Amino acid sequence: MSKESPFVQLLRTTVDFSLYAKYNEDMKRLSFIVVLSLILIPALFSETAFWIGFDPVDNSWNNSELLSFTDLYETGSELIVSNEEGKSIVTKVYGKKPKTNEGRDLGLTESALEELGLWGKGTSQVEVKLRKGAIKEEIEIEEDTGWYSFVLEGVERNISYDKYKALIRNGFKPESILDGDFVYFTLPYIADYEREEKRNLLSSLGLEMKEEIVSKNPYMD
Repeated sequence: MSKESPFVQLLRTTVDFSLYAKYNEDMKRLSFIVVLSLILIPALFSETAFWIGFDPVDNSWNNSELLSFTDLYETGSELIVSNEEGKSIVTKVYGKKPKTNEGRDLGLTESALEELGLWGKGTSQVEVKLRKGAIKEEIEIEEDTGWYSFVLEGVERNISYDKYKALIRNGFKPESILDGDFVYFTLPYIADYEREEKRNLLSSLGLEMKEEIVSKNPYMD
């Protein structure tokens, strides 16, 4: 019988693999925890990707480049974008996303979508991690915009992947940060009219609310 490497032994002290039935799910959970543990990548975001559209008339960029368009990251930042199967690419943030339909977060060029196997599929769920650059500074909100972010109580990291996937399945766009043995989720883009419904949904998922924060209207500059 082959002897386990020290690395595998270390992982077994932090992750209870007996909790998971399928090998693929084991690997996904492990990857999620390891990524959150890296100081290099402070946050993991779930985004809905869409095709940015045809090349501009001024040829300032083109669809053969691996580019992304987003309101969350500073121009020039580099993002690691992954599909649901774990295929990843690095894109450069060219600029802000254009005005578009509700629920579209990250504009990608045709080449980027092709690399991810998402070309021709309309909108697709992806995970986005900051590789280089910065998240845009929050704008101070002085009045009620009708939009909120839910900040949740910490979740033990050995069950955080299950909670993360449950949030996505139920229409949330979770942002997650690891702090010690706990993962803290923030859920942006909650409209005022759906706050009570979302609170009840979170309760049914076994997640506790810490606070609600007034946030910027996602449809306003």
